[in-house]
Formats: sequence, C-alpha cells, structure tokens
Amino acid sequence: MPTGRVLAIGGASKATGVYGTFREASAELYGGVPGTVCTSGWECASGNCVDGVCCTTAACPFAAVCNTKEKSGTCAKVNGLACGGGTECATGQCADGYCCDTACKGQCEACDLPSKFGVCSPVLGPPRGARSACASTGGDALCGNRCDGSDRVACHTPGAAAACGANACVGGVETHASTCDVSGKCGDVAKSCGAYACDATTCKSSCSSKADCAPGYQCKTGACFPTDGLGTPCKASSECATGFCTDGVCCGVATCAVGSSCAASAKSPGSCAKLPGTSCTLDAECGSGACVDGVCCTSACTGQCEACDVPGSLGKCTPVAGDPHGTRAACDSGAGDACKARTCDGAKDPTTCVAFTNGTAKACKAASCAGTDFVAESVCDGAGGCTTPPTQACAPYRCDDAGCRTSCAKKEHCADGATCVKGACLPIVATCSTDRLSSTDKGGTVTDCSPYRCGPVGQCPRPVRLVRGLCARQPL
Repeated sequence: MPTGRVLAIGGASKATGVYGTFREASAELYGGVPGTVCTSGWECASGNCVDGVCCTTAACPFAAVCNTKEKSGTCAKVNGLACGGGTECATGQCADGYCCDTACKGQCEACDLPSKFGVCSPVLGPPRGARSACASTGGDALCGNRCDGSDRVACHTPGAAAACGANACVGGVETHASTCDVSGKCGDVAKSCGAYACDATTCKSSCSSKADCAPGYQCKTGACFPTDGLGTPCKASSECATGFCTDGVCCGVATCAVGSSCAASAKSPGSCAKLPGTSCTLDAECGSGACVDGVCCTSACTGQCEACDVPGSLGKCTPVAGDPHGTRAACDSGAGDACKARTCDGAKDPTTCVAFTNGTAKACKAASCAGTDFVAESVCDGAGGCTTPPTQACAPYRCDDAGCRTSCAKKEHCADGATCVKGACLPIVATCSTDRLSSTDKGGTVTDCSPYRCGPVGQCPRPVRLVRGLCARQPL
C-alpha cells in the first residue's frame, strides 16, 4: 500500500447463520517496515512510531531521532553531536568530528566552528582539520593566501586594500597600521627602538631615567648610552657594571628570551639578540644583523636560489632546489616552452636559476603521422631543447598516431601502390584485366593467366611443383 503497509486477503471459512450457509474471506493489515512514514504505532510492524516514522525502538535517546536521511528506522544523532562516521548521524554526514548538515568538504568550510557545531560554515583564516593548506604566495599571516570567510571552496589573498598591522610598540619594535601590498605582505615597515624603550605605541626618543632606555643602556643628559663594559667576557655578575653576567658576557639583563643570547650580537654587545633560525621581523632583532625569510640568518642570503628557511637548515643560508623562496624573483618560465623553463638546482649556482625544470621524460611535441612517414613523440633534452626523433618510413604500410602499422584489415591501411592480402600489405606489381584472365605489368606486357585468375597484387599465379608431380590446375 502507499503507506508501506501490506493488506493480505485470502483463505475462506464456512459459516452458518440465520440466513443460511455461506463462505467468508479473511483479510489482515500488516504494519509498515522501519522508516515508513506513520502517525501512530498501529501502522508499524514494530508497533513503534517515533519522530513520524516506523522505528525499531519505542523511543530514541536524548539528542537522537529516528527520522534519518536514510529512513532506516533506527535512532541516530542530531547535528552538532560528536561522531566517528556518517552512519551515526541522522543526516548521514559526519564532518570534522561532528554530525553535520552537509558533507562539508570544501577547502574553506568546516562543521566544527565554535557556536556553529553541526552547521557547515565558511572559514576565515587557514583551512581547518585535514583539508589541504592554502597555496603559499610568499605573504604573511594577515595578507597571504587564506580562507576569506566567504568562498567555501578556495583560498584568496585579501587584496591590496585590506588593513593589516597596528600602531603598537612591543619588545623594542614599533609597528604601524597599514594595508596589504600586491605581494601578499603587510606594507608596514617596522622600526627598531634601538637604545630606547617602548612608550605606549611608539619608541621613546629621550630619557629621564634608566627605565626609558633599552636593557644594557643608561640615561645620561636625556639620552640613552650603552652601559660601560657591555659585552665584556665574564664569569660572575660581580664583574659587570650592570650586575648581570649572561651567556658569558656582561649584559643589560639577567636572562635573554628563548632563541636569543647576550653574546650573539657584535653590533650591540651586551644586548640580547636572536640566534640564527629564530623567527624575526627586523634585521636589528638578529645577532647576525640579517633577518631573511622570516628567520635570523647567518648572512644576507639574497641569491635567487638560496634561502634561510630550508627545513633542517633554519638560519643557515642554503642553496635550494625547485622554486625560489619567499619574495625572490621567480625562475624563467620559458615563455610557454616547457623545455626552456628554469629552476633552482640546489647546488651549482645559488645566485640564479641554472637548471631546467623538465628533463628527458617531458614530452615537448606530439607524435605525428603523414601517410607512410611516422615521427615519434619528441621529448626535452634536459638542456633547454626539444629532441625530435628521425622520421620512420612505414611503407608498404601506413601509419597512425601510435606508429607504423604492422598488419592490415583493409586496403586503406596500406601505402599507395600496395594492397591488403590476408592481413599483410603487399606491393602491387601489375594490373589485372576486368575479367581477371590476364595481367599487364608496369612495362605494358600482357600475360594470359588462363586457366588461373589474376592474383590480388596483379600477377598470374604460378603452378607449384610438389615432391611428386605438379599441382593440378583448378578450373576458372
């Protein structure tokens, strides 16, 4: 029946009444299977109508329903509850560890956003969970490629008009409110406070006490000057005018932050400076005086094919293989020529792209067929050129895109002047007459083929000598 129930009619029984003897048929109504729409339990085979469907149980636990997407008639979790798979959820969808209203597989959407558990929502910032990370654009956290909170399927840069940075001064570095630039970086140019301490949002430019100066500096006549003896080797704090012997030198502070040392800087002896490999924003933060690729580096590391952020060699200027890092100029793409595209080789020359991206396995020209002439696929030679194989003559066969044919099924598979005979292309040496009783060779000589007929390549058949006698001639 349309409701999912079954009406069974059949059988008969004999009955006698006041009106005489008669036979009667019986009928029984069987309830709907689990998942069938219902309004009361009598409509269901199980006797249970829960959440508007026939259910296998009399009731579902808290935050579970029987009316699931699969109409299975079993209780399942509602959206927003933790799950380990779609079979646990009423919608059949488990995403980011929660029963979700959709499959929610877009790079920039998620079902576990705070206050939105169970609702697939667009993400702002980096992709969540196991989704693929945004492709790097060499930008920073605010201006680089990220989910924009609108597009659910792809990452974007916020654009050159997006605001970034803030007017602040922390740890001797002054930053400013700015906008993103076209390279995906914040346009702000941070400023080191040098000998002075931070004010509320800017660097101090004068002093009235030591507190207005950076660690290791003292206030004299309204200006900050290095404390005497800074950077001098020491073994005990009593040897230093500042009272601090840190990292083996007289220092302006008792301890330096993790990743920094008071003995790291030659330009500012006795001041804490970051060690190679520590994240940085300004050159002045680093003991080496070089902040490259976001970390303090042992050198300026300006070569197109070198970087200071190579995993396993952080802080050390290292040749790279593949694409240049950060904001360095990209290698020559070859202007559409796959063989001429350049890349960094990781060893030979860190200053420029000297290697070729595609080696001898990269196709540069498709195979071609012209009648009976076949030229195989061309490949790059690994030195910027495209190697073209020699032309292969296929006669008496024709070629196709795969190469020279080696068999035939019809005359068109053979070269001009050849024909297909029992799967092989054979040269045509003469011309048969219309009745095939004679053959004319290329010189014009006519040969009578009787009692044979002219053969497929234009020649008259010849009797074949056997061990005993001659072949019997067949009638025309």
